[in-house]
Amino acid sequence: TFHCPFTFKQQLLEAAAQSFNNGGVSDGEVLRVVEVGGFLGDCILWATAWLGPSRIRALEVEPVGAATSRFRESVARNGFSDSVEVRTEVARKGVQ
Repeated sequence: TFHCPFTFKQQLLEAAAQSFNNGGVSDGEVLRVVEVGGFLGDCILWATAWLGPSRIRALEVEPVGAATSRFRESVARNGFSDSVEVRTEVARKGVQ
């Protein structure tokens, strides 16, 4: 079962409607999504399944290595490897 907050879904639906002009997608047009700290990536998986992997490019940044490992497995098993990138990183203010 996916746990993805309603707020994320609502914002994604609004962004997709604006970006894709209510369904009229031109060739090569994709929605770009970045999620930081999504743990197992439920929201990114939902977004990729809902939009379709050809219409999204997503980046998940997660500091927990075990979570990113499992998320990468989910991405691969669902055939989303060309659309979703997963990085094990710690995001901190002032660190580059």
